[in-house]
Amino acid sequence: MIVKSASTHVFSIDSFIEKFSEEIRTFHNSHDPIDKDHHLRFRFYLATYYFQNERYEEGIKNTLRCLALTLILNNQTFFMQCVALFEAQRHHATEPQKLEYRKIMQEIRMFERVDVTEVKETH
Repeated sequence: MIVKSASTHVFSIDSFIEKFSEEIRTFHNSHDPIDKDHHLRFRFYLATYYFQNERYEEGIKNTLRCLALTLILNNQTFFMQCVALFEAQRHHATEPQKLEYRKIMQEIRMFERVDVTEVKETH
């Protein structure tokens, strides 16, 4: 993936992002689980790319999108990576972004309670 390479090897993909901006905006419309997984990875590496280029607002925005996708896909690995990424850049987040992060964390706690209840009921 070009976005991952740009994050790893530190080269500009701004023209790529601009060229495919419409496709990127509509990426979230897919209901295909494989597309959602690609979207998750894309957002994570795009956030990393933006942070490396000191574009913090865009980095936080993509981290939050990635976190929301981890809930849909139940992807614990990327969830932990996104939380670590957000926390490392928290001081750059706006108050609305911090509020959105807290809401996502509350959702996670609600899911965890449901999972625990379901386990208890089956025994």
